[in-house]
Amino acid sequence: MLRDFQNEIKTFFLVAFIAVVISVVGISLLRGDVRNQVSPTPAPPAPSLQSQVVDMSGWRTYRNEEFGFELKYPEDWMIVEDYKGFWNSVHIVERTSMNLPESFNILISKEEANYTVEEASRDFSEQAQKTKKVTIAGVPAIRTYRDTEELVFVIKYNREYRLFGSWDPENAPKESHTFNQILATFRFVE
Repeated sequence: MLRDFQNEIKTFFLVAFIAVVISVVGISLLRGDVRNQVSPTPAPPAPSLQSQVVDMSGWRTYRNEEFGFELKYPEDWMIVEDYKGFWNSVHIVERTSMNLPESFNILISKEEANYTVEEASRDFSEQAQKTKKVTIAGVPAIRTYRDTEELVFVIKYNREYRLFGSWDPENAPKESHTFNQILATFRFVE
């Protein structure tokens, strides 16, 4: 009975997460349509990441031995794991937001990655507003940016890892900073 209850909770959070992702994508598409019809107004400069300080002392550590990584995340966020779909996935979702919640998602390929990180990111890089080569946890990676989402591609242990962040478009500067803070704590473990 307890297992059934846990499965129901996991299913609930997975459905809620999918609804949030669909909402964010829908808002992004709608905002994109409006931008194409109205002459652009210069946006105010985003606050510099160096001027934003995040107290990480109360953050929790998530460690996944099976897929060999760990990271820190805000204590008021929740973890939702899903190993049933095409990808193994770990979703770390803000649970206190009244708006669209921010999320940090890790997708891990089920199949062996017999390709390069450039090949893994090719389709996304073509649609991205900005793409650059970076190093994540000491491993070469590709980072793509688009409106209110970022996606980082990494290949390690013969698996493809996709580190994906999305946030409420009204709070993009603040939220993207949290994504960067979580990403900075990501590391591979043996």
